[in-house]
Amino acid sequence: MTAHILLVDDDPLIFHLEKSLLGENDYRYSTARNGEDCLVRIEAERPDIILLDITMPGMDGLNTCEHIRRSEKGQGIYIIFVSARNDAETRLAAYDAGGDDFMLKPLSATEIRHKVEIALRTRQEVAELRRNLNDTMSMAMTALSASGEMGVILHFFSRSFSCQTMEALAGAILDGLGSYGLSASVQLKFEGGPLTLNSERRCSLIEQELLASLAHDTRRIFDYGSRTVVNFPHVSVLIKNMPLDDEERYGRMKDNAALLIEGAEHRIQALANEISVKRRQQRLASAMRGAQCDLVEIRGDYKQNQTEVAATLTNLERQVESTFSRLDLTEAQESALLGVVQPLAKRAYTLEEKTRNNDQRLSKVLDDLASAITG
Repeated sequence: MTAHILLVDDDPLIFHLEKSLLGENDYRYSTARNGEDCLVRIEAERPDIILLDITMPGMDGLNTCEHIRRSEKGQGIYIIFVSARNDAETRLAAYDAGGDDFMLKPLSATEIRHKVEIALRTRQEVAELRRNLNDTMSMAMTALSASGEMGVILHFFSRSFSCQTMEALAGAILDGLGSYGLSASVQLKFEGGPLTLNSERRCSLIEQELLASLAHDTRRIFDYGSRTVVNFPHVSVLIKNMPLDDEERYGRMKDNAALLIEGAEHRIQALANEISVKRRQQRLASAMRGAQCDLVEIRGDYKQNQTEVAATLTNLERQVESTFSRLDLTEAQESALLGVVQPLAKRAYTLEEKTRNNDQRLSKVLDDLASAITG
């Protein structure tokens, strides 16, 4: 089924531009010239994606987005703000109004197509996740009632030790906060990152950029309306629904969240070290396997050389003895020549034996190292 995109702008030329950039026949389009008309269109048509201009006469894009998010039919619609302003205040206001993404004017074909493709993939993922979200939240609240608030933190600590990937740790953080009924976005910063995830197991581009900018704030904990940010060097969390109507619970939730996230900070450092050690072990094990293969080849070449050297020395002795009869040497001269040749041959055999022993010792060392690496 073709996706339905609602274009909202007070300039009709923008409609033609957006359709042209996206492809006239690739999507089903409808248009609205202002915020009020947009709300009417949503009630009648329920679009999949909205490209929403911020600056419009009457109800601007921010207020329109807030109305959409409060309405029942506006749930699940992916909203991409379109604006010529690129300041932090505008982006934060767009996020606070409920936007999923942000796009700057003038529009480019590459960016608008990419963002619409992301929106469609995200809606599919959200549709699948929401089918299980109510059951998950119900189970989380049951666990909270049974174990108590501190039990949630202890359970998180225990679970975090078994997390072997950053994705698993991010999920454990969100599940821990979800046990308190808190919806959040988390960003982990590590060598391969950052990794950003929210309670719905996805994250909009606005959330990613917002968390990245908030991570530079020097405050450990600070509030923004009903939102609370908890910052550590390797993990930043934005809690979206702090219980402002219950001061006592609000204080407990802030303390519990800070304690849980501090534990996550220590675990992410340990996990990063574990991942780094595993990678070094894998590289060393690969090098050892290569060295063992090289040793096998060298050993084969060496054995062949040994055979050739032994044959050459034996042949040399025979030729010397055979030559004696043709040279008409005296017995004393023959003894003198043999006294030169035989010690050299004996020395060559001795060196051959030592080299063979060294080869066996090197092979044992490589085997012991490989065994130590693989455990």
